[in-house]
Amino acid sequence: MLPLTIADIAGENDDIAFLAFAELVGPALWARVVYGVRRAKPGTCACRPERPPLFNVTDTLTESLCERCMNLWTDRLMNGFRVLRQALAGSVPTIGAGSNAGEEIHEWRIVRDHIVAPEAELEDASIFGAMLRDFTPREETPAELDWLRKAWAQLVNYPTSGRIVPTVRRESADERGLPTRPEVAISTAAWAAPLRVDPVDRDILIEFLLGIRDEITDPYSLPSMELKFGLTAREVSERLEGSLALLRRCNRDFHERAVAVPLAETAPDGITGNQVPSPEDICVAAADASVPRNAILVELEVNLVMKRLLQAIADIAHGGKVDVGALARRLLRLDEERAGGEVDRLARLVAGAGVEWVDVLLHDLDGLPA
Repeated sequence: MLPLTIADIAGENDDIAFLAFAELVGPALWARVVYGVRRAKPGTCACRPERPPLFNVTDTLTESLCERCMNLWTDRLMNGFRVLRQALAGSVPTIGAGSNAGEEIHEWRIVRDHIVAPEAELEDASIFGAMLRDFTPREETPAELDWLRKAWAQLVNYPTSGRIVPTVRRESADERGLPTRPEVAISTAAWAAPLRVDPVDRDILIEFLLGIRDEITDPYSLPSMELKFGLTAREVSERLEGSLALLRRCNRDFHERAVAVPLAETAPDGITGNQVPSPEDICVAAADASVPRNAILVELEVNLVMKRLLQAIADIAHGGKVDVGALARRLLRLDEERAGGEVDRLARLVAGAGVEWVDVLLHDLDGLPA
């Protein structure tokens, strides 16, 4: 069988068009999904990011694939194929709102035009699929590959960036009987009005509830709240204790489902739900981590570029493949030796603070520029 080409995506045969599309987009999309699932629920997925599901019956896949990754990947792959085929038929996606509402999205138009261009007939879909999988958006793209950058943006980045992790965490919460959107309940429900009187207390409570929902190792540790409001760990804990007591009075059922039951289920062996460690106990137990955690908070206060380096180090801990040294050289404008020393220093801070703690902190800072 001849290799499938980029041009085959525009062919009349839907099955062949899908196989070509899957070879182009499937590997990159699969890697993003697997990394997202691993970050959302560490230790629950054995899928390999470099081994996407196969559609060629002559190939064999020996390792098992988890249902969660398969569903997330398949939904996004099929949706991307549907939209691209519609674009090839003349219905290019349009801008939904703003002053340019109704205009065709420029990136989709470029991808469509390339697929029907003569050179696409000579481009092996699997080769360009590997290029798309290894694509680095912050690096300069040759003019002839501009279409590939646009394909990555619309078919890989858009359906996964900032979407996989929260989707998985909400699904997991629903499976465990927890409120899936506690932040919405606290922010809008009539019964939660007393919890919104103090915006600081409200935000601290929401962050704590999201930590429980997302199965954070230490939901009582709220570094982002310390950074956001300029509070000490003890001040945050005291405010949280008051909010939890008020939550119990406002809606006992919600408190049971969102706080009491999940904390009891995750208590250490030999500790019953009524003996879950207090915030003070947890603060004492985390004393060894306080120095590197405070150092990371100071780093981020001084230079938010560090956020990207810390994220890269945390991603490696979850199985990602990032050249942190090269990233440090580019971001900090250091030579190789000094960049390596800086990476080693940050890696020690991440190890001391705890990867999960760093994950939580960086997740809460996602909206800040770097």
